[in-house]
This record gives sequence, C-alpha cells and structure tokens, in this order.
Amino acid sequence: MITCATAGTQSPYSLWLYSTDSLPNGWKRVSKILQNQTIGRPVDPILLSKDGFWYLFVLDDGIDKERLFYSVSLLGPFTEHTSSRQYLLRHSGRIVKDRTDKLWAFHHTSKSVERKEIEVLTTTEYKYGKSRSLLGPTRNAWSRSGMHTFNAVEINADDWVVVVDGFWQDKHFKTFKCVESGRLSCQVRGLVA
Repeated sequence: MITCATAGTQSPYSLWLYSTDSLPNGWKRVSKILQNQTIGRPVDPILLSKDGFWYLFVLDDGIDKERLFYSVSLLGPFTEHTSSRQYLLRHSGRIVKDRTDKLWAFHHTSKSVERKEIEVLTTTEYKYGKSRSLLGPTRNAWSRSGMHTFNAVEINADDWVVVVDGFWQDKHFKTFKCVESGRLSCQVRGLVA
C-alpha cells in the first residue's frame, strides 16, 4: 500500500510503501520509494506493473503537474521518466487494463472524474489520449462539491465493483500517521476522527 502525501507531510517530501500481514491493522513501513524527488507533496500516487517495470504516477502539488517514475523493483529506487511533468493530471484510483489490453487512467479535477486512455507507456515514452467525463457533482450532500475517487476492480467477467467518493480539500488535515498508529478511521469530512 502507498498513501497520499497531502495530509500532514512536510518537506523534504517522501513516499513510503507499506505492508501488513494482519488486515486491517499492522501496517509497517517497508521502503521509502520516493525521497526528496518532488518539489511539493506527492499526491494521489498510483503504482502500475507493466512489462517488467513498476510505474509510479503522482501529482506534484508544488508544480501542479503529474510526475512519472519507474523502477525494476517495487521497492525502488524510482527514476523520473524523461517525459514527466507534461500533464496536469491527478489520479482518482487505480489504472485499469481492459480486455483489449488498453490502459485507462481516471483523473479528478475536484469537480469531476474523467477517463483517459494511456496510449503509450514505456520507460522512454508515455502519452495520454483524450478525456471523457464520467462523474460530476450531484445534488447529494456527499458529492455536491464534486467527485474525487473512481476506483474500479473487475471481480468476474463483466462484473465490476467501483468505489467513489465526493471531493473535499484534505491538504490541511494532520492525519498522515494514521495508518502507522493502527487507527481504522482517521478523518471524516473536515474533522479529524
């Protein structure tokens, strides 16, 4: 598991890989996979295994650009991709591979969630296709401000489970140590639980 670095982190910014043998508790740091490689916080990180490499996508909130890193090992070290810093993209959930081997990224703008095809992804090149809006603000209290998460998992052929949530700004919460302290619930819409 990796965690978003918006809540309570300070410079120099790092990103840890966590592991547990006893869900839902017992999370321990395994490896610092990014260390002082971003200008701002590494926000909404996504790991993807493809063609013998691990790719790490993060939004660098110091420059409001997506940063892409890669490594031969999940434990790092991660090297920045030469085509990094070209997109304003903040991931909304895991990258999905469909039955035709297309890769789909889900991006949130704080108001809506969009789907983008990853047209090319190698250690020397990457490129996104056009965006398509999937979800936007609703009249419901939990999503009135916009949409944030779109995390899709295929459980059987043509059966998917998708986790969604509404958007709120969490960069000022002081809950970064929540996972390590063993707390199962750390924040509830604007409140530290």
